[in-house]
Amino acid sequence: MPMPFRHPFWKFTCQACGWGKVFYNRSDVILGPGTCPKCGGSHLKKTKANPLESAAAFPLEYAHYLSRKLV
Repeated sequence: MPMPFRHPFWKFTCQACGWGKVFYNRSDVILGPGTCPKCGGSHLKKTKANPLESAAAFPLEYAHYLSRKLV
């Protein structure tokens, strides 16, 4: 039975100060910061990290992600 293929790399960006960071989630639960560590703002935008951001932040995990995706 086919299983959904989740996207494990997410980018959280603060709408107030522009701070951003890529997070790698190892499970189906998306965990990220509740508030911005730079300004303390609570308006964080969650988007899928692009391939370059993902590979730069987590090179080994991204290579493993690609190897599973290509099979």
